[in-house]
Amino acid sequence: MKQPRVFSLPNGLRVVLAPQADALTATAVVMVRAGSEYETREQNGVSHFLEHLVFKGTKRYPKVGQVSEVLEGMGAETNAWTAESHTAYWAKAQSGKAGKLLEVISELHLDPLLDASEIERERGVVIEEIAMYDDMPNRKVYDVWGSLLYGEDQPAGRPIAGPKENIRSLSREQIAAYRAGRYRAPETVVSLAGGFDAAEVARFIRERFAGLDGRRAAPKPRTREVQARPGLKLVSRPGDQAHLVVGFRGFKLGDRREHALSLLATVLGGGMSSRLFKKIREELGAAYYVHAWNDVSVDHGALGVSVGANVGKAAEVVSAVMGEYARLADELVDVRELRRARDYQIGGFLMGLESSDAVATHHGTNLLLRGRVVPVRETLAAMRAVTPEDIRRVARSVIREDALNLAGIGPNFSDAQFRKLLKLR
Repeated sequence: MKQPRVFSLPNGLRVVLAPQADALTATAVVMVRAGSEYETREQNGVSHFLEHLVFKGTKRYPKVGQVSEVLEGMGAETNAWTAESHTAYWAKAQSGKAGKLLEVISELHLDPLLDASEIERERGVVIEEIAMYDDMPNRKVYDVWGSLLYGEDQPAGRPIAGPKENIRSLSREQIAAYRAGRYRAPETVVSLAGGFDAAEVARFIRERFAGLDGRRAAPKPRTREVQARPGLKLVSRPGDQAHLVVGFRGFKLGDRREHALSLLATVLGGGMSSRLFKKIREELGAAYYVHAWNDVSVDHGALGVSVGANVGKAAEVVSAVMGEYARLADELVDVRELRRARDYQIGGFLMGLESSDAVATHHGTNLLLRGRVVPVRETLAAMRAVTPEDIRRVARSVIREDALNLAGIGPNFSDAQFRKLLKLR
């Protein structure tokens, strides 16, 4: 893959352009450092609420639904998302329509109306979205996990969507003030990939975004990590499954051990040939889903295993997970197993870059959060360089009882039942 063009505007906005001559589609993404980890307790949920509100009318498209009508009328798909570290708006259409895509998406970022009546109407929509996710324990368990690791007295431990009471109480003035403080040029990245005229797009971006506030926004609070013994947080709720996350504190984005820890997670629970899939699903028949992951954020990270287990076998599942964690710290991964896991990981990485939206998102996220667009060949080289010794070394630095945590949602949970399982040997 050809390395994209990266440049900055005088006000600090950064741009990454990845034209692909034979692409059938084009995608435009605008990202901004405005996520739940930049919010106070009282603001928690405002980034996500704002993401909804910008679609309710802009200066050029003032009517509700007009943005969607314009985009869908040109055969485009559009969406947005809010994460802990950023909010993103994107649209994708056939090649040759990138200029129009960018014009519409820029409206969302630059000129939302934030009409008071629409804010009142959208409160109910966002509250129902929160309620929907609250009713999905396989998703809600990650909120429990976050609050266990970081506590609710700092942003990293709070849910992205915020509590319902915040959504009910946030005023238009508070929302507008938050947007003005964060939606600034140095906090923004514009990313395009696919079939488009790079010179034409660059001209448009220079003109359209030139007036965006060039002051830096306040940095996010530094995440505090304090732990001396295994952590446990269980939520008892009626249901037919126990949804569990078992893992350890990890590394922040850009740590030199990042690829070794990601490959460790693949060996542990990435794909149907992974250790935990074979053990928990095929051997024990105790779960439908089980997977391991390495999550990295700007200043913190975690290694975890997620599993939806048969309630009667939940303790057995946790014991099996702990046994595989300990084995990774004790033994070298077999070279053949490592090769399979590496090929699986590389295949997923490359297949994830096949579409214009994936490329635009990948480059934009890299530039916004890492400060540079990491070349694909550099990432592949780092993956291929990981050795069995690297995996055991990183396992021994991460897989420790003083960094161990278990979060769960399920019926009739008992702390005593699970706490005795939180040991490696």
